[in-house]
Amino acid sequence: MLVLLAVACRPGGTAPEVSRDDKSRTLCPPHFAYHPGGTFTIVREGARWGAAREKRYQIALEPFCLAQYEASQPGATAIEFGRYSFGQDVPPAQVKRGVKPWIVVSWVEAMMAVTQQGWRLPAYEELQAAASSGDPERLWVHGPKWDCRKAELSWFETCRGVRMPQEGAGVTGGPSGRSNYGLPWYDFLGGVAEMTSTPWNRKCYGLTRFSLFGHAFLAGRGPAWETTQEPNPDKPGCWLFSGFAGTIRGEHEHDYLNRTYRDDGFRPAVAPSPHWATFEARTQAAPVKFPLAGWYFDPETGKKVAYEIPRPESVTGNRPPES
Repeated sequence: MLVLLAVACRPGGTAPEVSRDDKSRTLCPPHFAYHPGGTFTIVREGARWGAAREKRYQIALEPFCLAQYEASQPGATAIEFGRYSFGQDVPPAQVKRGVKPWIVVSWVEAMMAVTQQGWRLPAYEELQAAASSGDPERLWVHGPKWDCRKAELSWFETCRGVRMPQEGAGVTGGPSGRSNYGLPWYDFLGGVAEMTSTPWNRKCYGLTRFSLFGHAFLAGRGPAWETTQEPNPDKPGCWLFSGFAGTIRGEHEHDYLNRTYRDDGFRPAVAPSPHWATFEARTQAAPVKFPLAGWYFDPETGKKVAYEIPRPESVTGNRPPES
């Protein structure tokens, strides 16, 4: 579907804006889609946010390119995830349709994988803003209310119940390859939940626990469709997730070195640039320099906050040359 950013001429008689599809081709890597940015209201849910059980704040998003498909390993196919295993050099992430997404991977490994391509992990707010089309009351990529007929285009439940089988994540691109509800992204909910650059709660956990966005094939919508948290008994005043909704407000968290989950993956983002029009994705592992750099939005101020993460002792592979 062609989505036009504008059809009228700018003041002064200049040419009209080019379409978002054209910008995707000229300013984004292959299989990424251009997002124009703007001002968005973000909604975070759960008891961690106090008596109101939600937190609303505004952010100003700069234009960005977002992968149409969840990241995969080099060599992934429709039936194989790839050959990477912990202890090897982390290979660079790929963005392809019709292959198995990269799962059983830690946040740090995901960061190493996208860094090798010059990409990054998206902020939680970028994913929610893209999925909501700027409407804070929208709960599903296809609209404000559950619609099983529309859900059948993507990886979550159908009019007959939970999509089967649930033994593992399906290929990127959705069952039909056409789960596009007026947006340029595919399988935006339900394939695997997606890692973000957003710390879960930096005051409580520093830069060791990070938020994940959205639905996953093992989750289901849940009877209450709620995102929930429980107090951490070891850290008074701090919270850990206990459940997450199958909506675009679905959010949970994991330790940045945890690599045990087969329903978690990641989707890269990058700043638009003409450089990407001729970009060819790297397929062989290259050294990754630490510290890893990222940023997130502070939910109290809506402002961007940059950070750097030193190399954890338990991460192997992709070691930079000795100085």
